[in-house]
Amino acid sequence: MAFRREHAVPVEREHPASLWEIPAGLVEPDERGEEGLRSCASRETLEEVGLEVPADRFARLGPSFALSPGVLGEKLFLLHAIVDPDGRGEPTLDGSPTEEAGVVRFVPLREALDAVREGRIADVKTEVALRRLAELRGLR
Repeated sequence: MAFRREHAVPVEREHPASLWEIPAGLVEPDERGEEGLRSCASRETLEEVGLEVPADRFARLGPSFALSPGVLGEKLFLLHAIVDPDGRGEPTLDGSPTEEAGVVRFVPLREALDAVREGRIADVKTEVALRRLAELRGLR
């Protein structure tokens, strides 16, 4: 997230200065269509989590959406795959400071949903993804 230099960043004191989020990234110019989105998800999962997941194992998690229509031209596409956390290696990272400072954690879905309700997960795309995954699995 970027802020204009002349504006202060609002900080909520009641929550720690950390951000829980699902793996995410930018779609590269050669990643077009459904196949490209799955390829992007595979690449980002390796970069940020350290899991090698073939692109064809990813499936859409509902329709795409915009975070702030009229302000940002960004569109989000959520995908999911079943993975084995025990097969995780080291994240390959993309060189960004946020990835280098990141910590990978696997959290049970119910615990993650509790964290959303309690405000410990404040990232919108992560909340939407968790709620859609819970709906897919029949959880509330």
